[in-house]
Amino acid sequence: MYPKSRYVAPVVVLAVALVLLPQSTWLALASPVGEYLVNYSEDPGVMAYLRSYGCAVVRDFRSFGIALVECPEAVARAYRLTPNFEVAVAVGELRVLGPAKPLAQPGHGYTTTWSWAVSRVGADLAWGYLGRSGEGLVVAVLDTGVDPTHPLLDGKLLTVDPGDPKYPGGWIEFDRRGFPVCTTPRDTHGHGTWVSSILVGGDTSSYIFGVVP
Repeated sequence: MYPKSRYVAPVVVLAVALVLLPQSTWLALASPVGEYLVNYSEDPGVMAYLRSYGCAVVRDFRSFGIALVECPEAVARAYRLTPNFEVAVAVGELRVLGPAKPLAQPGHGYTTTWSWAVSRVGADLAWGYLGRSGEGLVVAVLDTGVDPTHPLLDGKLLTVDPGDPKYPGGWIEFDRRGFPVCTTPRDTHGHGTWVSSILVGGDTSSYIFGVVP
């Protein structure tokens, strides 16, 4: 059996090594990593500060002065308590609860050429004042996607291929970190199709549903 002194030395050496480590390494070793949105628009030096504490930049949205970073949670907590910098916002995930409700279809008893909602928000008054109802305008929708085959959107989506008018040419999908993903047009819930129909919905002849048809 070995004497106890042979087991003390490695423990003492390890303890001394940990004491000599900088504070940033201590925090990085002792804390799980999370994702945070950091506003550095007022002070770009924030990013160098966070990197020195073990944070990594995942995506830099320079136009907004905001970066998505991965940081040890202990570093993020310390960062929030520092009065010289703005608060870091933790990135969370939002999930839709329950199935999507059926979308409205044209011809549901409306007696005018546009839906009740168009008059309710005064869109028809804006059309008269501006002398146009949306002709030539291109509106981008950032939502759960779009169903290009929905009857309220038929012929209303921008396309780069005139031979396939139901395919929206400006379609792009993004992952949770904001990077583009090449997929075919789809709606993962139905909300995006609903919002798109609020904008441009209608049959282009006898029924107008959208506010910029």
